[in-house]
Amino acid sequence: MEHKRGNGDPFPKKIQFTRYNYSFHARLIQASPEVQSYYTVILTAVRSCPQMRVTFGWRQVYVHIRRRQVAQMVFKGQTLCIALAIDPVTCGESKRRVEDVSRFKRFAKTPLMVRLVSRLRLRSALTLLETAAGVGALPRPDVAEEPLYDYRTTEELIGLGLVKVLSRAASEDAAASARRAQEGEEH
Repeated sequence: MEHKRGNGDPFPKKIQFTRYNYSFHARLIQASPEVQSYYTVILTAVRSCPQMRVTFGWRQVYVHIRRRQVAQMVFKGQTLCIALAIDPVTCGESKRRVEDVSRFKRFAKTPLMVRLVSRLRLRSALTLLETAAGVGALPRPDVAEEPLYDYRTTEELIGLGLVKVLSRAASEDAAASARRAQEGEEH
């Protein structure tokens, strides 16, 4: 049985699709005001401690004390998460909802992850950050209701260089044309 679409033609031979590689900053811009406020609270607490420094990467934000990585903030889908340098076994039996991500190479130095989906989880993450950093009490600023950034569309973020466009069909076309050109040179 042959499948038909719309005008009676069989499935098209080639399907064009585009994938995007969002930076951490781009995901933050497109996040809800609540998620942006969670990020602001953590960043304010980290920057208030003189020993801690923050490094911004393409897909994550790192928190260090001297050369030791203490935490990293990442997005899992639309959820802001913080991975901490604490052994997940020690927090496995506690009341906190944490996730063991040590099986991923990316999280080898920070194997304990907390998904920031509520104010309670935010307070828990700040407490665990104090434990991981080995510093005294971090300040607990109030959660701001106003957004940190205004929402921008994906096209605007591509123009700013915060989103990379990955197009698989275009790369397959380029590889096929390179093969044809190579075959033409051999004959």
